[in-house]
Amino acid sequence: RCAFFKAHHMRTNLFKIYEDRRCEKLLFDKYDMIKGSIEQGADFFEKGAVADKVINSYLAGNVIARTAFNLNRLNNAVFLNTRQYVNLASGLDVTGYEKGSLYRSVKIFDIDRYSMLKSKKEMLENIEANTYPIAYIPCDLACDNLVLSLITKGFYAGEKAYFAMFGITQYLSHTEFE
Repeated sequence: RCAFFKAHHMRTNLFKIYEDRRCEKLLFDKYDMIKGSIEQGADFFEKGAVADKVINSYLAGNVIARTAFNLNRLNNAVFLNTRQYVNLASGLDVTGYEKGSLYRSVKIFDIDRYSMLKSKKEMLENIEANTYPIAYIPCDLACDNLVLSLITKGFYAGEKAYFAMFGITQYLSHTEFE
């Protein structure tokens, strides 16, 4: 979903808030299918609306805004000598993967369910060679030991880290979130 909204934003907006071509590539041939599905339900949002208007006016805004915010904060953290980026429930998010957007010394820790990480890794390998050190950490955030999972994959607690968590809170109970 988020990769589609980012790809659509890049295709349809003259002034781009966020740009990463990997989002479009991750979709492969699914872009038109997803857009067609939204077109079929466009009247739910606005009578006579077309998919582009529905996506840009109702659906993509928070994804684009939070991604741009995250990339800005991440770049600031890296500028301040942070060298660990932990992306909780990363899904297909590739913020910071764009060639040249982070220092090569930044280690990325992608955390999600095993099946999601496996798919993401395979998709990324089909797009291009990875230029950053990425640790894929299968972890159920609701019940697994996140700290242990991070440390076993090279996370160093004595070094600054930037943590991102987008699009997961609605799936966790209050107790799980705590």
